[in-house]
Amino acid sequence: MSLLLDKYRPKTLKEIKGIDREIKTLKDFVNNFKVGKGLLIFGPSGCGKTLSVYALARDLNYELFELNASNFRDKESIENILGSAVRQKSLFFNGKIILLDEIDGISSQDRGGVQSLIKIIEESNFPIILTSNTIELEKIEGLIKKVLLLEYKKLEDNQIFSILKEICNKENISYNQENLMTLAKISRGDTRAAITDLQTLTHNNKFTIEGLDYFDRLQSENINNVLNVIFKMNDMKKSREYIDMINLDLIDFSKRNLTNVIFNNDNVLYYWLEENIPFQYEEEPVKVSFEVLSRVDLFRSRIMRRQYWRYLAYIVDLFASLSLNESKSMISIYKKTKRSPKNNRKLWFLVSRKKKDIATKISLFSKTSLRKTLNEFFYYIKIIKDNTDLQDYLDLTPEEIEWLKK
Repeated sequence: MSLLLDKYRPKTLKEIKGIDREIKTLKDFVNNFKVGKGLLIFGPSGCGKTLSVYALARDLNYELFELNASNFRDKESIENILGSAVRQKSLFFNGKIILLDEIDGISSQDRGGVQSLIKIIEESNFPIILTSNTIELEKIEGLIKKVLLLEYKKLEDNQIFSILKEICNKENISYNQENLMTLAKISRGDTRAAITDLQTLTHNNKFTIEGLDYFDRLQSENINNVLNVIFKMNDMKKSREYIDMINLDLIDFSKRNLTNVIFNNDNVLYYWLEENIPFQYEEEPVKVSFEVLSRVDLFRSRIMRRQYWRYLAYIVDLFASLSLNESKSMISIYKKTKRSPKNNRKLWFLVSRKKKDIATKISLFSKTSLRKTLNEFFYYIKIIKDNTDLQDYLDLTPEEIEWLKK
């Protein structure tokens, strides 16, 4: 059997289901393109971001020039690769669309890189479309202010079910409707994952799996049960199984580079573990456990910087290894992190992004705690706002300097 994912990949916009409003906005952007404007499509994996751009180019008979943002390591590479694509006319097509995929993977090491990208977008005679899983990243803040934003949301379970059912009927795959709907729910709106799982679970033209209900139950397992397995069972294999199945982010990809307090996505397994480890183990296992979490954070930074998503497998193993420590506690109701303003209202005063970022830079350079810096922030403003040498020393952005002077 050929890959169902390739065989049933929509070729035209009419074949794409569930994102009619988004497709209309996309078509309007390209058909009424104005120089100086870019479009950033963002949303979860498998929701049709890249697919819809491909289909639109095919419908319009446009050349599609695709680049992956992870290949851009500095300002020079952006100007050479993307700049060349913008300057070259399409020879064999009616027009050209430039697709810059996975913009959240662009390097954050070179400050001039994003500015170069913005300049190219502003000068391009061809529509430039960017995609990203999220826009909650500090390194693309300047970019999202300069482009049109289009959010793609994950498909509903019944939409995924409809797609799977149609494929089964066309391929003469026998199936149980209840199991097929369960598979649709497990996909969590990711069409690619759903179709791939369908093919994996189909044998002799029959879709079936033993324990599918159990699989779905694990996906929906509440965090207390998962933490109980990790902390109480002393079984790495079982812990890995539960971590793999839980419908919860393992690590926080929205967390800002310079912030150790504020983050948007507080319902993350990493934060649950971090919060509860001190209450579960004796002194030495606590040290070992936090050493494990520090290694997880290293893998997280490598995923963010280099887009090495295979490191997620190592993160699962590291989390599961925490179960090798013998718990001292009988507590089975676990605390949610208090380092998010969603769960600790005393932190709401830190939500001001500019204040938070400036205070973090000051604390890093002055070797003082962020809390102390924020408490004394009024005095720092007085010292820094008119002192260009200090501004340069702290590496403040023009926007941050402007904010200080207000």
